[in-house]
Amino acid sequence: MLEIKIKRDPYEKGEYLYKNSEYELNEGLNVIIGRNGIGKSTFCHEVKEYCSKNKIPVFEYDNYNEGGKDAQQKYSFYSDFESLTSTLFHSEGEQIFYNLGKQIEQIGKFINSHKESKDIVIILDAIDSGLDIDGIRQLKEIINLIKNDASYNSIYFVVTANNYALVHESNCINVINGEHLTFNKFEDY
Repeated sequence: MLEIKIKRDPYEKGEYLYKNSEYELNEGLNVIIGRNGIGKSTFCHEVKEYCSKNKIPVFEYDNYNEGGKDAQQKYSFYSDFESLTSTLFHSEGEQIFYNLGKQIEQIGKFINSHKESKDIVIILDAIDSGLDIDGIRQLKEIINLIKNDASYNSIYFVVTANNYALVHESNCINVINGEHLTFNKFEDY
């Protein structure tokens, strides 16, 4: 378990976004849940800031800001026309999975370059947007494979979710109060 501390008022406006300043991450998948606009992405930024201050290696991929058109512009800039055409002519879910596939390689390199670190945090923000149930199932399998393969580290995946398929039977953390939850039925979610 990794205990992290975040700012309850990250924007310093005298408004508490979060009820707690201490959150516990379990090794493996930690799905951050809450309605849209409640602070899941801000929470990810707070986790990254905490890790940076405490010299915990952190890898961050924000699908909303780095995927889609931004990824296509990057592929074009670096003359990676195979990737550009692969993302131009696929559905949103296929584009997300393609871009994630590119990031998985980077995550592997990141983990290998931090073998001496006890803890490693991987943040995947907005990754389930546009993925179908099979894509989310594959994402969960990839996360478990990475976690099990890098057994010399404690790896904590912080993943934001809006899709029940990602939440289902996963370790979920309520972004507002830090409560750990598991959902076995959609109705409970």
